[in-house]
Amino acid sequence: MRGERRSATVHDVAADHREPCRLAHERLERRGQRIVLEHREVGRPARRQPAALALGERHPRAAPGERGERLGAEERAALAQSIFQQARDMSELVTKVLQMTRLESGAIKLERGWDSLSEIAGAVLRRLHDRLATHLMMVDLPDDLPLVRVDASLIEQVLGNLLENAARHTPPRTLIRLRAQVAGGEMVVSVEDFGPGLPEGDLERIFKKFHKGAGLGLAICRAIVELHKGRIWAERLPGVGTAFRFTLPLETPPPMPVEAFAR
Repeated sequence: MRGERRSATVHDVAADHREPCRLAHERLERRGQRIVLEHREVGRPARRQPAALALGERHPRAAPGERGERLGAEERAALAQSIFQQARDMSELVTKVLQMTRLESGAIKLERGWDSLSEIAGAVLRRLHDRLATHLMMVDLPDDLPLVRVDASLIEQVLGNLLENAARHTPPRTLIRLRAQVAGGEMVVSVEDFGPGLPEGDLERIFKKFHKGAGLGLAICRAIVELHKGRIWAERLPGVGTAFRFTLPLETPPPMPVEAFAR
């Protein structure tokens, strides 16, 4: 009985993977949108070793209901982590598909406010602490950076996507640097990595959807930045590495209320 319950649990997790995709597909059909996903992106979680198959390979002679009984504590923990990771990957993919559709259709409207880039970056770094823990992180954001009038939640996503992309495509213990400066009436924000770098021909194409398995993250970054009337690009760093940079237009902030000085 215990083995049967474990098999059902794995089946339930697989069903949970399918449900978000079904709901996403229905929502896209109602909007009349047609999204073509390359097989390498949608199939990425599916190509990973399914949990039930992993159990069978480790104990091929065990009955289906007994395979879970023969796992040690470390194997059980690894299996649980694998299931969790696959579910998270699928959930993130569905979210990106829906957001890309909304960005392309003009359904997303900016909710601008005056924000500090340092505070936005701080929120992103706290959220991604575990994912960036394998790399050396350097943050260079001057104290005198002006406020920017942006949709903070969307700019958080841009920074998060760029930082995750840097960590994903560079070896552990390499440096990732986040910095910003003011130049020519706009703020230039950079995420620099010191990995193998990109071929010259990919510096522009990397922002296209699913280019060489890049997924939707960089395409979403471009759409969000352009929605803010900014620019985004990639360039090779001298020697080794790649810099992803984007700009945010600077505006004159409103005067501080007199009450703020009184306090």
